[in-house]
Amino acid sequence: MRRPQRHTLYREPTSAVFYKTTTNTIKDTASVINNRGQDMPTGIRIALGLLAGIFAGGITIAVVEQIGHVVVQGEALFIVAAVGLGLAGFVGGAVSTLVTRRSHLVWVIAVVLAGLSLVNVFSFAHPVWFVPVAFVLLGLAAFGASKVAPAATRSQQVA
Repeated sequence: MRRPQRHTLYREPTSAVFYKTTTNTIKDTASVINNRGQDMPTGIRIALGLLAGIFAGGITIAVVEQIGHVVVQGEALFIVAAVGLGLAGFVGGAVSTLVTRRSHLVWVIAVVLAGLSLVNVFSFAHPVWFVPVAFVLLGLAAFGASKVAPAATRSQQVA
């Protein structure tokens, strides 16, 4: 099968305009399409990945807590909040790793989510057990995301 060819304009000595064919068009186009943002500067990719991870973690916490307010009441809401923080650490870390292709940034997301949850802890009374349980769940979820997400990025690079 013959490759499609790209045409470029050039001027002959007679000053007439002709089309000149060039090869490697498919190769050039495929490298642009399959590049998946590899030409993006590393600093921008890291910044966007961190912002995307924090945003995804925040949305996860909001959704889990909204569902928790509908389903349970009282002290059980703190269990839902702790599980939501852990799930947010996993989702935010996985999103960050998928965007940046760097699994160590999961821990940056975990620290940011921990800091934001500490603001929540100091804003109103929480049970004594909440902070240790929430941070252990957040740490376990971040560890899980750092192990699961790199496997997903490897499969994307192979495809």
